Amino acid sequence: MVNQKKAPPLDGLFLSLGTFDFTPEKPALITISNRDTDGIVGADAVQLIEVK
Repeated sequence: MVNQKKAPPLDGLFLSLGTFDFTPEKPALITISNRDTDGIVGADAVQLIEVK
């Protein structure tokens, strides 16, 4: 969960949600939801970076 009321730590613009392993059997699935919140939820962008 991310508190969007707090400024992001990376240049005040970005927040890393972590490192995840994806495979053909376990593909990427990104869900943005307002469940359990008291406000509006939004995402300007989602970036997936391949690390080799």
